[in-house]
Amino acid sequence: MKTNTRNIILAAMFAALTCAGAFIKIPIPGYPVPFTLQTFFVIGASFLLPPLWAFASQAVYLTLGLIGLPVFANGGGLGYVFQPSFGFLVSFAVSAPALSALLRKTKVLFMKPGFKRLLLASACSLLTLVIIYGIGVPYMYLAINVFLSKSFSVWDAVYGGCILFLPFDIIKIVLASYIGTLLYSRVERSTV
Repeated sequence: MKTNTRNIILAAMFAALTCAGAFIKIPIPGYPVPFTLQTFFVIGASFLLPPLWAFASQAVYLTLGLIGLPVFANGGGLGYVFQPSFGFLVSFAVSAPALSALLRKTKVLFMKPGFKRLLLASACSLLTLVIIYGIGVPYMYLAINVFLSKSFSVWDAVYGGCILFLPFDIIKIVLASYIGTLLYSRVERSTV
């Protein structure tokens, strides 16, 4: 299979998986952003796709939601830009190519399978969380205080957009890194 065909198929698959990840959610009482499995699939896209294609997978996901398909955790449409969780969604299109580039630059994907590779892959994947929280938390704070005209403190934004998610996201990072490194080895072997 040609590389571009493979990348197109994988990008479409990860766009679809990110959509599905939005529906695997647990609402958090009192906070506007639910737990989802989306970051798991964003990290997966980063392992199996080169940076441009990792970006494309998440750009397709965002485009589908913004044109009105209900693929976001709470619906879809252009008005979703004013939702507190929209910054997290935008961060997927930034974090996926950034992690993909880092994984390839550090040669983590080319290491022999084992604990060291999993540890390094997980450490690289922390970049995803830095980007997601770095974009999502300030956007959530802005959206709630400006767009929704409600009072939401900086602490509430940090707690409800980062601290609550951190343990769950670290588990997702380790699982996605383990599965991503295994799949990368198999996909690369099958295309040679």
